[in-house]
Amino acid sequence: MARKTVPRLPRNPVVPKAHRSGAGAHRSPLDYRRSGARADIDEQLGEAPPIIYHLVPEPYYRGIAPEEPYVSERYYDEGFIHFTAPVAELAAAGNRHYRSDPRPYLMLEVDELMLTAPVRYEDPGRIFPHLYGPLNRDAITTVRHFRRAADGTFIGPGEPAET
Repeated sequence: MARKTVPRLPRNPVVPKAHRSGAGAHRSPLDYRRSGARADIDEQLGEAPPIIYHLVPEPYYRGIAPEEPYVSERYYDEGFIHFTAPVAELAAAGNRHYRSDPRPYLMLEVDELMLTAPVRYEDPGRIFPHLYGPLNRDAITTVRHFRRAADGTFIGPGEPAET
């Protein structure tokens, strides 16, 4: 089955000067990202925003004050936060890296357009984006439990978790 690709916005779009300001002027979706106007982005794009996914041990996530930006456990060693672009790849990534970790895990669904730190897709398939800075909490759209089998194998997203 062929993988459906979702077009991505350019990192630094060139917006013609005539479209940069004024009443009813077109704005780049990245301008909306800076202002945090979620509804305007959806209307501008005419589609759902690009969502990226992150696995995090639940005890670690719960231990960070909700008003603080999120950084992963390995952020200070690696310099970025790992994400996965298609949710279908998340269980495989979890099994490769965290299967032996017995802690319960959460899946963060993140609106890529709302991120305030730079995102880089450094793999040729554009499957594993890296966030080079803390994750601003307002970009997190949903937090879900990530189901696991008895042997620790990651199975897939489960019910939304209380935040």
